[in-house]
Amino acid sequence: MKKNSFSKLFCATVMTFSLFCVNTHAINAQESQDNDFYIEEGQINLENLSLEYVEENDEIVVNSKSRTTNTAIEEDRLLTILETSPELNKYLKRSLSEGNSSENMYIGYSTVYLKEIEVQGGTDVYPLSKTEMQNINSRIVGNGTTYHGGKFTLYTVAQQNPATGQYAAGTVGQWYDLAPGLDNKVRLFYTPDAISLYMPEGFMCTDSRVNGDYRYSDKVFDGDRNTIYSVQLVKEGDLLLVDRTIALDTKGLNYGFNMTEKKATSCYVHNYSQLNLSFSGSPTSPSIGVGGNSNYWTISSSVIFLG
Repeated sequence: MKKNSFSKLFCATVMTFSLFCVNTHAINAQESQDNDFYIEEGQINLENLSLEYVEENDEIVVNSKSRTTNTAIEEDRLLTILETSPELNKYLKRSLSEGNSSENMYIGYSTVYLKEIEVQGGTDVYPLSKTEMQNINSRIVGNGTTYHGGKFTLYTVAQQNPATGQYAAGTVGQWYDLAPGLDNKVRLFYTPDAISLYMPEGFMCTDSRVNGDYRYSDKVFDGDRNTIYSVQLVKEGDLLLVDRTIALDTKGLNYGFNMTEKKATSCYVHNYSQLNLSFSGSPTSPSIGVGGNSNYWTISSSVIFLG
């Protein structure tokens, strides 16, 4: 049995919300509903891995239950993700300490890479398109695209508490490497963003909470199967504070118990306007409704699981 521990690395800004899902598929680029963003997405199934929270050392140990090549690849992916996402690390520590099991845990993720854009009063970031990413990968610099290495990843986690049968779900919005390439005119987090979790049919949201470093949060939609929060991330003047985190944990009661494949979805909306957006939700849709102006972008993440 192979054991690895990880600790928090990286300077990053994070937002976390709860969600659940299972299944494993390869990383690929996809086209979003409204944009031609280049998106990398994937899922880790912990079928042959387990997590143990060692409270006295405040660390998580990853245990491998198989010596296969696929398990080793999944383990490396999991360690990399957790080492570069402090808030996901925190979320899993909280969840494991509350009795949730890693035996039935699934982690889905979607990543966009960011370019700088000029906005009123300064600079913000916007996801690269497929064409822009191809140009960067082929070392072609065109159309004034400035890529400073930043990216945003939205994680979706689902895990079951074996004692209660209840699923705990979480979503983490992680900003990576923003500060090095952005000057002091950056307007990031000048206005609130939004994060949501949508649970599949047969589940009901029973609890939700926000954790982390944020100025304020507001629950703008609270349905049976989905929850949406507007959250103002912490910043100082016009300078982005790195290592900022926001976490929203949600528990979901499964009242079907038919053990079929299900899909949970989280969404994140980034507002790059100086004007506040209005956010709304629907009991039958995983999307976040947005009103007020068109200066925003959105990304979704999902996880597939049996429940």
